[in-house]
Amino acid sequence: MHNFLSLPLLSLLPWTHLTSAVPLLVRDETSTGNETSTPKVLVRDYNTLNASTLPADADEQSKAAANGVLTLSIQNKWPSENLRVYVSGLGDNRALVMLGQDGKWIHPTTSSATPEPVKGPIAIPLGKPNSTLTLTLPGYLESSRVWIVDGTLDFFVVATPNGPGLVEPAAVNADDPNSQKNYAFAELSWGATYGLYADITAVDFVGLPLGIELEEANNAKHSILGTPSNAADHLCDVLKQQAQTDKQPWDQLCAHDSNGKLVRVLAPSNLISQKADAFKGYYDRYVNNAWTKFASEDLFIETQTDAGRVPCRVRDNQLQCKGDNRAYAKPTTSDIMGCNTGPFAIQAGDNGVHLAVVPRLCAAFHRSTLFLKGGNVQPGQPPQEYYRTPKSGPNSNMPPKNFYSKFVHDIEHESRGYAFAYDDVTAKQEWDQSGLVSSTQPKVLRIIVGGT
Repeated sequence: MHNFLSLPLLSLLPWTHLTSAVPLLVRDETSTGNETSTPKVLVRDYNTLNASTLPADADEQSKAAANGVLTLSIQNKWPSENLRVYVSGLGDNRALVMLGQDGKWIHPTTSSATPEPVKGPIAIPLGKPNSTLTLTLPGYLESSRVWIVDGTLDFFVVATPNGPGLVEPAAVNADDPNSQKNYAFAELSWGATYGLYADITAVDFVGLPLGIELEEANNAKHSILGTPSNAADHLCDVLKQQAQTDKQPWDQLCAHDSNGKLVRVLAPSNLISQKADAFKGYYDRYVNNAWTKFASEDLFIETQTDAGRVPCRVRDNQLQCKGDNRAYAKPTTSDIMGCNTGPFAIQAGDNGVHLAVVPRLCAAFHRSTLFLKGGNVQPGQPPQEYYRTPKSGPNSNMPPKNFYSKFVHDIEHESRGYAFAYDDVTAKQEWDQSGLVSSTQPKVLRIIVGGT
């Protein structure tokens, strides 16, 4: 999940220009002839980071690019001595890199269309509880993830038409050994022209709790402290209660290891990717009511771009927005949970209005704000109105809501941290609930492992 931010922020971030333009291998087969080293690894767009072709002078280029310095300070507040850190991303010239134990880039590469294990000392011990690991990145790094795991993680590299692709751990693949591990990641992009963007995310799952703190060169600090130490256990408990209330499979979001121990809580989109009937039809009534409502009155999208406030109206069973190059069919529950399929899928050639409407429209469905007071303007409501039940009207009786996202925000410090793909959609910056920090002059990025 590297492409998730909405406009106008979307256009500013380097990781939004990544893998969508690069053909990805889709492999359903699992027999490779070396199953011991590559156990049922699936190559998907959600777990593959693709590089450009590796330049011959990659080592020298990454040294030349390192005219800035960024320190990663990782604090272990988790009761384990077995934590390890992995750093992956795209270095100079978009070469695929991972950080080695010696503080230098390792360049995973292969000519094989079958995933092969990444070679080299990429597992960096974090240290004992209450200790701090300090790392200095040897060069600028985009589309990066800093992975922390209780144990070890397996990474694989596969050949693509545009260079090596990193096959990352996939929590949704039960046959991936990594799915049995308690891990999490922070995301960052660091470049000479824009500085640093970093975030924590629960878009895919809630597992090992993380927080981040960005310290700038002027000593200013920006913190997203994330979830508490018991986040997964608490979240699983409240989702089980919700499942009993509305008979939806919220309890199935709780993922356990082979010993029955809770490892993480999956986002609904990930459960749907494994069980197509999960939550099937959950949003249908809400969507149908929205289509009826906006067939006779306008829905206004605040694009927060030069296009301004865009009126939309349902015609011929599609939502049509002024200045948009494409109309929107009714979204399914799966479309709403993922925000990247059906009417929310971005296509080459989509204009600025479309790129602005998609995240705001999906966020409105996700947060169930269309039938609240003032809901004909999106975004418009403050966070305390998200996931609320209307006092009257066609959706006042148990309307659909993404309770995973709601409960994640309920337990997050200051309710901040991505809980779905477009969680940075907000009417006012001071209402921002995303887990993003940024600076043009970063000094230290601290990652706190273990929760608030």
